[in-house]
Amino acid sequence: MLQKPSKFSLTFRNFNTMQAELFRQLDVFSEEQEKFINDTRYTQLKRWCSILGLMQGRSGSEFLDATIAVRSELDDVISELIGMEKNEKGRTLYPIGPFLDKLSALLPVLDGGVYQQRIMRVARDGVLSFPDKGRVSQVLSLALIRLEQGALIRLVNLADASGVLLDLAADEPRKVSYIERL
Repeated sequence: MLQKPSKFSLTFRNFNTMQAELFRQLDVFSEEQEKFINDTRYTQLKRWCSILGLMQGRSGSEFLDATIAVRSELDDVISELIGMEKNEKGRTLYPIGPFLDKLSALLPVLDGGVYQQRIMRVARDGVLSFPDKGRVSQVLSLALIRLEQGALIRLVNLADASGVLLDLAADEPRKVSYIERL
């Protein structure tokens, strides 16, 4: 989930390129550490990523997109934020920081989640990195924007509140301080 969605299918289209990228990104030296010895596991990983709502597309042209996974956890995350909401002009807004924290607990492969942290422990220096503090990964940014475009949430920035920056690749980052469930 730390990969760039726009480059995922180009880089990981087949097992050989995926394995080469794995060795470039991670300090994996033994078969014991290596999770993908052949393409059997990789094919199943892609299948499960699709089922779990972390990947979209057809075989050979998949791209990382956590929209379905985030959408499936949306109401559970919001219910855990009761008591933290802010009422602003008749709207109920939830702070983005705690929202992302709760989301990473439910979807541990996303920003700050325990699975992502485990991967970062074996990442080669300077090759893979968490987004900068206060910045959301491209995969999670894409999911949040798509949920907003689908009228399930509204991403709100209030000038007097701290927030995060959504990484929109080529576009300017977008600051978000609250989320509203529509």
